[in-house]
Amino acid sequence: MRILNCKILKDKKWRGYTASMRNYFYGVKVQLVTTKLGIPIAFHFTPGKTAEAKALGKMIDKLPAEASIYGDSAYLDYSLEDKAFERKGILLKIQRKSNSKRIDTLEQKTEKLKMRKRVETKLVTLKNFSQEQYTL
Repeated sequence: MRILNCKILKDKKWRGYTASMRNYFYGVKVQLVTTKLGIPIAFHFTPGKTAEAKALGKMIDKLPAEASIYGDSAYLDYSLEDKAFERKGILLKIQRKSNSKRIDTLEQKTEKLKMRKRVETKLVTLKNFSQEQYTL
């Protein structure tokens, strides 16, 4: 929701920033967990201001043991990676930034990019589907 048009969610916790679009918004963020085939199996709503890594931290206990979770660099949090692995054997396969302390091999980078592309494609499909539902 654009800031100037916002009438309902005016509190600061609802104001978030989308780095890829370089804009602020009022609303919620949705954290989506899918299977390898892109089928959604879990989701979590958070206020716009909540960092993605914090939201993922709240979901860890609800995820199946020994799962592999892929995410973009917004989910990068080394302590969360360690905690998830120690508690439930969950591997957080987060895309690393170029200046990251933990460096991925070329194969790991390729695997993560392939999975992210699959997930992003499913997200666009879901977004388009929901927009069609509202326009009918």
